[in-house]
Amino acid sequence: MLAKQILYWFGIYLAIGLPVLVLLRLLGAIRTKLQPAGEMYRAIMADLRSKESRRVRWTRFAKEILMYPLILLIWPLAIVIFIQSVCFPSNGHWTPDPEAAFNCRRQHLVRVVAPEAAEAEAKVVDPLGRAPDLPFGHLNAGWHALLADRQIGDSLWYFVVPGAKRGYALVHSSKVRKEFVFEWD
Repeated sequence: MLAKQILYWFGIYLAIGLPVLVLLRLLGAIRTKLQPAGEMYRAIMADLRSKESRRVRWTRFAKEILMYPLILLIWPLAIVIFIQSVCFPSNGHWTPDPEAAFNCRRQHLVRVVAPEAAEAEAKVVDPLGRAPDLPFGHLNAGWHALLADRQIGDSLWYFVVPGAKRGYALVHSSKVRKEFVFEWD
């Protein structure tokens, strides 16, 4: 009796999951069609389609045939993934430009500093005389370039990008406008 009930509810679970997955597939296809494809993407896809052999097509077909039953078993997870991809496309974890993960953002700003205080903290003392006796040593020209680019309304902030770099940034209206990096991790 219990086995029949389990099979009954499992059948309902699958019967709900199938139309949900079809709907998600259609929404995903519509969303993909609405996004403009770049020239490079179109060229790559056209090249792949033209060179695809029958064996490769069969392999791809077989993988899809095997994946659909698996996805049907875990369809609630597919809903969560779809909603996450629509509502939070980047979510801060992945960016098209890998270097963007190392850029200073508002959450990396630590404190407002005066240029004089920053120079006092960054005074280089090299007993061997290899580095110039200037704030930030060899990087002094970059520091002065940052200060020269200050505009009315800018504030100077010390920032730390965890696991990446430390420096100073010009911030205007809560947005990082320019940065000067003096230390990389």
